[in-house]
Amino acid sequence: MSQERLTQILSQGRLIQKLSQGGLTKRTVFNDTIAKMVKAIAVVHLEKREPIRAPQVPIEEVLVEQAIRENTPKWNAALCYKLTSLLEADTFNIIKGKPSLEIKVISSRPVLRNKMRPNGTVGRRKARIVIRGFEQTYGIDYFETFASVLRYNTLRLLLAKAVVEDLEIEQMDVQTAFLNPVCEEEVYMEVPDFFHLVMKGITRETHYIRLKKALYGLKQAPRAWFEIVKQFFQKIRLTRGHADPNLFIGNGVYILLFVDDMIIIGKMDNIQQVKAKIAKEWKCEDLGPAKVFVRF
Repeated sequence: MSQERLTQILSQGRLIQKLSQGGLTKRTVFNDTIAKMVKAIAVVHLEKREPIRAPQVPIEEVLVEQAIRENTPKWNAALCYKLTSLLEADTFNIIKGKPSLEIKVISSRPVLRNKMRPNGTVGRRKARIVIRGFEQTYGIDYFETFASVLRYNTLRLLLAKAVVEDLEIEQMDVQTAFLNPVCEEEVYMEVPDFFHLVMKGITRETHYIRLKKALYGLKQAPRAWFEIVKQFFQKIRLTRGHADPNLFIGNGVYILLFVDDMIIIGKMDNIQQVKAKIAKEWKCEDLGPAKVFVRF
């Protein structure tokens, strides 16, 4: 909203006079609609005033060498949990022997992060096995790519709507989201580091891996995940937005998708019903009222 439009709205206020002990005073009175609009503008940072101080949440990446040196048991536990989840999700086939010259084997690396709470303390230690997608070749082991990254204007509009209509803002995170879609292309990967924590005797010198499902870092993984999200949301009668492909509307809620994070806006009863359907389809973490969603 432009400053001219804001001025026009404010000029619609009704100037009234009243008597007080100090004499005649003047004040401006606005109707409810104008008051709500001004409040919504303030929420989405569109007024020329001091910006709202949102909490700054650091997400610190930790070097593997540093992590192992500082706290080996806890980081080993995080790595073991992630590798076990890959096995349980039937993410890949382990092939014994050396790959032929026609097969391109892509490397991977563990990514370690301290997941921080909004107050800046460490919530948990998280490990992720990431394939080095930059080693992929277009037309051979990937074709189309797309990442479901929201438009900030959509988020601002939904926040304003939530303020004006007194709606709840909840958040969900789909765990290991990229392990849900099937990998349609032939993609081969080296045995990850620390694989001995879950399967002894399996090393990159003696084995290699063929992916059955998408993996973080794979160029086509975000698009493959988005496709199954679209199909599921359509199944539960959520309509995709025309202006923003990451916005889904229906069942009394608005869902905005940021890769594997979802912000859900609506009345609490409607939100809980939609949350139950999503949690039934995928393994999710219900984060409750939204605290940190996207950094501006």
